[in-house]
Amino acid sequence: MPFEETAESAHHLAAVVLPRGADRDGIREAMKERGLQTSVHYPPIHDFSLFRDRASSRPLPRTDDVAARLMTLPLFPHMTDDQLDLVVEGLVDAAAAGNLARAG
Repeated sequence: MPFEETAESAHHLAAVVLPRGADRDGIREAMKERGLQTSVHYPPIHDFSLFRDRASSRPLPRTDDVAARLMTLPLFPHMTDDQLDLVVEGLVDAAAAGNLARAG
């Protein structure tokens, strides 16, 4: 068992991977308009200048694909259910506003 039953969450980051074709910037902007701050964490390290100069030039398409769709949602230790609902509703509304690619 990786965690004991008495373990508590650190409430550090809530990262989501958006579907392919999602407009991450559009979703972030729509959420910002609702007063919901999002962030982009975990950029691929092969893009950092330190590693770009030293690493292999081998393409990393899966890493780049996921990195382009990764977004961090608001999360903090004493977040209430109402605040959580606001974040979820904001994400759903942003996606419904045309910021996700249409299937088919």
